[in-house]
Amino acid sequence: MIRTAYIIIFLALVGCNSAKQAQEMPQSGLTELVKAIAEDNFVGTETVGKGGGESPAFERRQKLMATATTSQLDSLVNNENIVVSLVAFEGLASRGDESVTEKIKIYLNNQRVEIIQGDIAHQVSALEYAYVEVLGYSMKNVTLVPNHEPLFQLSEDTRHVVERHIRGFYPAQRME
Repeated sequence: MIRTAYIIIFLALVGCNSAKQAQEMPQSGLTELVKAIAEDNFVGTETVGKGGGESPAFERRQKLMATATTSQLDSLVNNENIVVSLVAFEGLASRGDESVTEKIKIYLNNQRVEIIQGDIAHQVSALEYAYVEVLGYSMKNVTLVPNHEPLFQLSEDTRHVVERHIRGFYPAQRME
């Protein structure tokens, strides 16, 4: 009886391991997905256009966040394409990876990124996207509005530096 229990547990563990491996994307698939996201070169939301059609860019973004390993996402945060970098950052944040509290600083150069929501395109700083949209922090007089509570507690110093850089992205008349 005990031997049967050990066999069942062993088979269950092997089965779970196989299922987990099947979900991981092979490197060639990851490379193609990253290339496609870089070619999109915008952050796509779930629907695009006036008719609200499904966004292939959004599907690619979701697939990368779901299938890349944490190590792969960590590496992709440093990708030269800002959209790939932000998708990887978002993937890490969604997994509860606290390293994003330091990684946000890589966006201090205020590089622009295009976001397409429905039929409206916005140019925002990558830092604003990471801070407001991904991490959930709120700021006055910026383009984006957070849709959730902050995911991580950023230090007061980090928040001050980030918000100062985001404000620098906009003309003076927009800011209070």
